[in-house]
Amino acid sequence: MKYNRRKNVITADIQIPDYDVEAGLRLGVVDGNTKGKGTHSISLDFINKNIPQLSLVGRANLKAMKEGMLQVQLLVPSIKADATVTANMKRDEELELELKSEIKIMDTTAEQKITLKYDTSKIEVDLKSNVNSELLEIRSYAEEIKKYGKDVLAIRVGKTDMTVSQIIKAFVEATNNHMEKYGADIPYIQNFRVPDIPEISLPETLFLNTEAKAVYTFNNERFTIAIPLPLGGKSTEELNFPPALTTPHVSLQQFGLEIVSMEIPIPNLVVPKSLTLSIPLFGKTEVSALMRSNLYDMEASMAAGKDVVETPSYSAKFDVKGTSPLDILSMKIEGSGLLAITDSIKAHLKSSFSHKFIEASVSIVEDATITHKIDLRSNSKIEATSPFGLNIVLEHNGMAGFNTEEISADSSFEGMFKAGPMYGKTSSSQSFSIFPFRPEANIDSKVQIESTFFKADNTIAATLANGEFSVVSNTNAFEDTLTHVAELSFKNSKLSLKCDANALALGMKIRNQAEASAGAGEVVMRMETNADHFDNRLYSLLTASLDVSGLALNSDATMKLLENEATHKATLRMNKDGITTSGTTTVQSPLALENTFNAGLDASRATLSITNKAAMRDIKVDNANTMTITLSSFDFNSKAEATASQYASYIHDITIALKPYTASANVNNNMKLLGANFINEAQLQAELYKMDMTGSLKAIYGEEEIKHTYQHYPLAQLVRSSQTCNYKFDNKKKHMTSGSCTENHILLPFSHKGEYGVNNVGKQELTLVQVSPHNERVFYHSDIVMGLHMESVVDKSVVQDKDAGLNLLRELANLPETEGEKRAHLFHKLVTMVRGMKTETLSPAIPEALGVSRVLTYQVLAQCGTPECSSAIMQILRTFDTSALEVDAGVFAMGLVSNPSALLINDMLEMAKYKPSKPIMYALSNVVKRFYKAEGKLIPEIYSVAEFMAAQLGDCSGDKDNTFMTLRVIGNMAAAVGPALRAAVIQCVNQPAASPAVQQAAIQVYRLTPVPEEAREVLMQVLLDSASPMQKRVAAYLVLMKDPQSTELAQMADALLNEQDKQVKSFVISHITNILSSTEPETQELRQKIRDALQGNDIGPTMDPTKFSRNYKIGSVEGNMIFESTSYLPKEVMLEMTLKAFGYDIDMMEVGMEGKGFDPTIDALFGDNGFFPDTALKTMYFVSDNMPLRVNEIMQNMLPAMKNNRMRRQASQNLMRDIRRNLNKLVKELKTTQSPEAMVYLRLLGNELGYLRTNEITEMAYSAGMMIDNMFKLFPSDLMKALMTKADNTIFAHYIFMDNEFFLPTVTGVPLRVALSGTFTPGIKGGLNIARDMSEVTFMPSAGIEFVTQVGSHIPEYVNSGLEMHTNLFHESGLSAKISMRRDNVKLTIPAPVKPTKLIKMTNTLVAVTGSEVMTIPPMVMDKVDVSECTPVFAGMKYCTALQYTDAFSQDTAPYFPFTGDSKFAVELHPTGEVTEYTATVAYELLKEGEEGRQKVDSVNFILRAEGADPTEARAIMKYNRRKNVITADIQIPDYDVQAGLRLGVVDGNTKGKGTHSISLDFINKNIPQLSLVGRANRKAMKEGMLQVQLLVPSIKADATVTANMKRDEELELELKSEIKIMDTTAEQKITLKYDTSKIEVDLKSNVNSELLEIRSYAEEIKKYGKDFLAIRVGKTDMTVSQIIKAFVEATNNHMEKYGADIPYIQNFGVPDIPEISLPETLFLNTEAKAVYTFNNERFTIAIPLPLGGKSTEELNFPPALTTPHVSLQQFGLEIVSMEIPIPDLVVPESLTLSIPLFGKTEVSALMRCNLYDMEASMAAGKDFVETPSYSAKFDVKGTSPLDILSMKIEGIS
Repeated sequence: MKYNRRKNVITADIQIPDYDVEAGLRLGVVDGNTKGKGTHSISLDFINKNIPQLSLVGRANLKAMKEGMLQVQLLVPSIKADATVTANMKRDEELELELKSEIKIMDTTAEQKITLKYDTSKIEVDLKSNVNSELLEIRSYAEEIKKYGKDVLAIRVGKTDMTVSQIIKAFVEATNNHMEKYGADIPYIQNFRVPDIPEISLPETLFLNTEAKAVYTFNNERFTIAIPLPLGGKSTEELNFPPALTTPHVSLQQFGLEIVSMEIPIPNLVVPKSLTLSIPLFGKTEVSALMRSNLYDMEASMAAGKDVVETPSYSAKFDVKGTSPLDILSMKIEGSGLLAITDSIKAHLKSSFSHKFIEASVSIVEDATITHKIDLRSNSKIEATSPFGLNIVLEHNGMAGFNTEEISADSSFEGMFKAGPMYGKTSSSQSFSIFPFRPEANIDSKVQIESTFFKADNTIAATLANGEFSVVSNTNAFEDTLTHVAELSFKNSKLSLKCDANALALGMKIRNQAEASAGAGEVVMRMETNADHFDNRLYSLLTASLDVSGLALNSDATMKLLENEATHKATLRMNKDGITTSGTTTVQSPLALENTFNAGLDASRATLSITNKAAMRDIKVDNANTMTITLSSFDFNSKAEATASQYASYIHDITIALKPYTASANVNNNMKLLGANFINEAQLQAELYKMDMTGSLKAIYGEEEIKHTYQHYPLAQLVRSSQTCNYKFDNKKKHMTSGSCTENHILLPFSHKGEYGVNNVGKQELTLVQVSPHNERVFYHSDIVMGLHMESVVDKSVVQDKDAGLNLLRELANLPETEGEKRAHLFHKLVTMVRGMKTETLSPAIPEALGVSRVLTYQVLAQCGTPECSSAIMQILRTFDTSALEVDAGVFAMGLVSNPSALLINDMLEMAKYKPSKPIMYALSNVVKRFYKAEGKLIPEIYSVAEFMAAQLGDCSGDKDNTFMTLRVIGNMAAAVGPALRAAVIQCVNQPAASPAVQQAAIQVYRLTPVPEEAREVLMQVLLDSASPMQKRVAAYLVLMKDPQSTELAQMADALLNEQDKQVKSFVISHITNILSSTEPETQELRQKIRDALQGNDIGPTMDPTKFSRNYKIGSVEGNMIFESTSYLPKEVMLEMTLKAFGYDIDMMEVGMEGKGFDPTIDALFGDNGFFPDTALKTMYFVSDNMPLRVNEIMQNMLPAMKNNRMRRQASQNLMRDIRRNLNKLVKELKTTQSPEAMVYLRLLGNELGYLRTNEITEMAYSAGMMIDNMFKLFPSDLMKALMTKADNTIFAHYIFMDNEFFLPTVTGVPLRVALSGTFTPGIKGGLNIARDMSEVTFMPSAGIEFVTQVGSHIPEYVNSGLEMHTNLFHESGLSAKISMRRDNVKLTIPAPVKPTKLIKMTNTLVAVTGSEVMTIPPMVMDKVDVSECTPVFAGMKYCTALQYTDAFSQDTAPYFPFTGDSKFAVELHPTGEVTEYTATVAYELLKEGEEGRQKVDSVNFILRAEGADPTEARAIMKYNRRKNVITADIQIPDYDVQAGLRLGVVDGNTKGKGTHSISLDFINKNIPQLSLVGRANRKAMKEGMLQVQLLVPSIKADATVTANMKRDEELELELKSEIKIMDTTAEQKITLKYDTSKIEVDLKSNVNSELLEIRSYAEEIKKYGKDFLAIRVGKTDMTVSQIIKAFVEATNNHMEKYGADIPYIQNFGVPDIPEISLPETLFLNTEAKAVYTFNNERFTIAIPLPLGGKSTEELNFPPALTTPHVSLQQFGLEIVSMEIPIPDLVVPESLTLSIPLFGKTEVSALMRCNLYDMEASMAAGKDFVETPSYSAKFDVKGTSPLDILSMKIEGIS
């Protein structure tokens, strides 16, 4: 180791000769201060055998802290590696940092350099990178690589003589020749060629050089923001800072340190008012990059930012260029943008793209100039070209300008597209200029389109000047193939429209001309359409006019198609005399059809007459209908006659007449079909309290006849009464000594001859016993006053026996299973018995009844309906826990009963004492209120209620919630509580200890009752006391204004002038204003009182309804809205609706809300940033804009946010996301706010149902949960458990669904009672028992219904005598089964019944009731029918019926059935004992069918067996082929030779069938199809759909198809089509419905044809039979029938020629000869009908007056001009001077016009064709679409027949 002190070098050598080791290390240091020109360096060398192996050198230099250098160098000579990293820094006026690296390894060099420069004006970054690699070693193998490539290309291919190179060259040459030959006309490939094989060579050097530079130039301009500071502007003196700071005296003797006290003065400082932040504006950024390599060169640059020029402007520029030896990879992109602000604002954007295959450019220039006029100019252009022949050019130029006088704009667009032989170009220009204050306007538009396939142009010119305007449009398409000219103008106070359209399509010339004009006195319309196609023609003319004489509408249409013609004419007139319309439609074709209609409407009546006639060969239809309606009557008549053949016809005659208090109807129908004839006759006559209906229905078939006669008995004719009286008189004293009367009442229904039936006979005898001495001059009067009407007597039983009722309850509860038919009878009897019990009898029986059966007890009491039963329910409820919700719910429901009683009031009072909850208290008040309203008197029970309420109320200083509830309850029944309690209430008004809510509730007690004089004084003091709360004063005011005194009104008027509370003042003013503006007669006296008190003075204007309280009244709806001065939300809102009907005012509804503390909550919900701004309020804004102004005003006042925030928000694209986000925000805001307080109450039909506070919502939620829990407890847990574990449970319900009765007074004084009741008792016996191996289920339903009819005399507790008829219906059925399940089958075992099952049993029993005795009435005759028979129904069971009744048909003195005696009808199932059980087995198996078993088939076997001595089996096999989607089912019953099958197939349209889904169903018998049912469905893109059902029955050659199609595009089209073929008869019906925006159209077509081939085979026999009949000799003459007929015809005609020459009616009439009879080959009936309704675009306008209507802007204090502010933006060099824009004088319209669409046009046409008759009819009525608005009606009916006498034609027009 050596150290050279002078050179500062350390060397170390290591030598180990034995191992040939000779290594060394050299470390040298150079001090730059003495050597190296200031450069410090250190070097480290590793040496081996004196040869350096690795050197590491470090250098550093620093000059005066302004320049520095740091360098590290690494040398490795063995691999020719030299790596240097140098860092330089310079700092003078700018800062410069440089980092440079140089690396050399063998033949590869890499150099990177990064430079950063920064000064006050900019910051600059440079990046350079160069990488080079010499390929000398690889190039030494270049010749070998090239030789290898040539050898590959020289290989011979296959057995040919050609090499690979020759084949490639031949392919290239052939391809280029082919493209030259066939691609010359194809622009895309005409210049495209396949290149030759390139020459492969290697470069000498691989290189990749990159350069990048980024410069950012700072912007010296800044944007300044001032931020206010806390305590800004405050000085240290104002902030109480001391004037000086005194340091303490410090003494540290241990250290000898002593610091004396010092006083440091504090200067007076001021906190700045704001902190100013200065943010520099964006400068300019420039970025450039360069990349070069062997394969690709790319150069890119970008610059954006502010230009450093005088004029403020921003620019952007980018440029990208790429070059490559492969031209297809070369491209160039460049673009620039500029925004400059000088005298104008200019912006432009240019961009271009260049490539070998395409050249494209985009240019956009915008220029805006703002001076005294704003000018906007725009130019946009897009170009694209390609050597393949593609060329696109799009250019748009626009200009717009506006100032205070003119608004103008010009726009032009040109476009061109070309691709080979196809081209297209278009150009359009639009311009307009508007002078709004003249007013004048000009608008011009021109559009041209030209392409290879299409050419069209359109021009539009519009002008407005001097109050006239004109719009002209001209369109030409397909070189005059389609032309359209339209002109709309308004000149000389006349609006006119003209249109002319011509078209040529498919050889048809179509022209449509339309004209319309509207002037001051006339509106005229005319529309004419003409279409010609060879011999076919369609023509229509529609005219309309409207003037002072009325509306006239005419239509005329003609259509000719081949040999068929149709005409239609219709007219409509509307004037001061009314509306008349008529129309005629005729069709001439194989079907003759004629339709005629007439209609009229005037002030006294409306009439309508429609006549239809149709004929087609032998088929004729004739129908006439007339209808007349007046203000007091309605008459309708319809006559129809249709004949298809002599075997099929139909006739009806219907007449209906309605007049005041009477109505009548006559219906006669006669229908013949084949050999059957049905005749119906019916008559109805109705008058007040009387209705008669009689009629008969008769059916005749051959010699058989069935006739049914029916008759209706009105209520007044149900009973017929008669009376016979005998009297005896004393002849001496001239007075009656005795008398006797017998009164007989007979129930007419089911009575015979009106004499023998149900009779009620009453006898009365009167005998004079003695005469008491009396003084004729003195009369004594009793104090008891009785009314003449019959008193209502409590209907109770004479004998009160609770044990009888309990025994009956036990009998019903323990009713045996075999006597289920008695259940309905026993329940009705039990309810009747309970209704007759008094309280002292029923009350002690309740506990025992609950012990017998709680469920039955509840059902009986719930359906009893007497006050005693209600009391019993209350008795049960009082046994419940006071916290049970069932008590509140039950008592509240009973409080709504319609017939309250004193007993119910007493029970309610006891319940209120037991549990004084809000529902019970309100129930008590509702009962008291309704009882007092019905009876009109106070009873002791009501006095007890008043005492209880007074005790609850006290002095109003107690619990405020309880006191408030008590006052609300008292107010609900205020009219019935008496003056004492009302006087106690008035003391609460001014009770200091009472809360304001309590005081207000005390005032509102008098809302529904008159106010006593002492209370009026107190309320007047409250109203005039300005210190009282505002709501309390308004409540007192409303109570006093129900019936104000004149002195009170005078005091109010004086106090109102000086009222300081604006809320009270606003409410009183609005309330009085509504009263004075009312026109109701009820308020006339009050209005006069108010006017007298005001003495002509004005009460003042109404205030802003969004801030001040107000009273609203709209029709029958009245409302109050009361605000507080501290809140923008109403404190109290009330809405009341009263319905006036039948002379009474009915309180329908009243709802009120009072609250406070809602402001934060409403802000969170409805504020600008609340929950609803983006969702719900958007809908409310829309609704408010479309509502009537009056309703909108009320909505805005209830939600001020709707009025204050008129911003319209755009609909959100993701509504659920916004709701979720706003909901989270709402929850957070509500958590931080205090809970608001609110109270809401509701009154319906005069009954207050209660009120609810916000703090009770939580209690309601808890109560709802408790209620649900208790509802589940109503079902006994043991019952639910038993249903799931046992199979012998029994459940029954009992319901009386009908309970009617009425009384008829009699002379004897004993009322005649007729009653009818019905009881329904459904039930079930069964359950479910589930086990692992065998489950058991039982389901045995049963139901019974009993009707009880009672007729007799009835006086409660005295007389109960009459007849009762009990009609009972009973049904029972059942199923008991055991189920066992295995892996592949399920077996169901049903034991055979061991006793009969009553499927239905009907009994009718007659009993006589006398007091408590019930006796069976024996039959009047002994001829009794008793029939019973049984028939086997299936194995082991037989079907048995039993019928018993008394046959009294032969007895004249007997009534009709069922009053002849007891009767019975029963249907039962009886087991035969041959079958022990029934089994059903379901087994599953997977089969493999088809070739090699590739088709998997699921097989299910159903086996039914009846086990016994002779077992019977039925088997069903169902298979499903998974591959074919086919289901087959076979049924085999060997004992009955049954072998039937079913096949079901499905086709999925998504995979098969071209999108058509189908399903087919085949019924097969012994492998022969008997019936097939196919369904098909298709749907295409929700625009087209099809649904089809087809039925095939091969045995009768039947094929029926029903198809429904739907298409939905520009119009909606629905089509329903049916095709039916049976034997030789075909029927096709089609209904089509089309709907679009202009009309709705319905088409109906029906074609029926029947071949008579089979009948025609007997034609000769029929003809022979006819000839034989005509050849019969008549009597004893020598003449035949034919000769006699001919002689008769000849004699008749001779006689008519002789005597009828002078009679014009018969002079040409003659009797025809016997016709030749022939049968047609086909019978057919074809009908077509079409109905079209065209919508009317015109509307009927209604003017609604507007607030401030007629007011001008000057009257509304609008400024005459609007001055814009002076705007100066120096940063942008923008200066906008102030402008004064004059505001024109505007006037608020006096009314708002609503537009209602008018009636359009209806067109109906019909066509019928048949063998006998052809008929065509059409009708049209409605508005004509011509210049003059008019309405027209037209009808046309035409009928043709082989018999000319039946042919006719009717037409009409109006």
